[in-house]
Amino acid sequence: MIHILDHQHDQIIDTLQNKANAQPFFDDTHTATIKNEEHFHFSTPYDGSGHLTARNRIVIPDEDGHYREFIIDETVKAGSEKEVYTRASFRELKKQKVITPRTLDGQTVDTALDFTLDGTEWKRGITEFGGIRSLTIEQHTN
Repeated sequence: MIHILDHQHDQIIDTLQNKANAQPFFDDTHTATIKNEEHFHFSTPYDGSGHLTARNRIVIPDEDGHYREFIIDETVKAGSEKEVYTRASFRELKKQKVITPRTLDGQTVDTALDFTLDGTEWKRGITEFGGIRSLTIEQHTN
């Protein structure tokens, strides 16, 4: 099942699923690279795919049963089908904040994540205590 979310409100506005009386999808491919790139590509019948527009988001279950969020980059009409190209939404974080060089002393996972995500649209999820560490950021990063 693919959930389609509105890019302005993050509300589910449609779903695609391969069941009777539902908008189907096919030729789906999920790829991830060692360079931290992640993409999801799929096709669906062109009619009824009006919510599959640029910047809307989709959520899919991954191979481990967790959910992955992607942003629609491009859609292409191919005959009676619409091909949808997406990229992982976490890539947006790269554009939202530059972290200057510094040392963060006495950090837990929670405090380090809160510092990193402060000023972005992202928030920390559930984490487990892994002790206290110092974290040195040697150059500007995102």
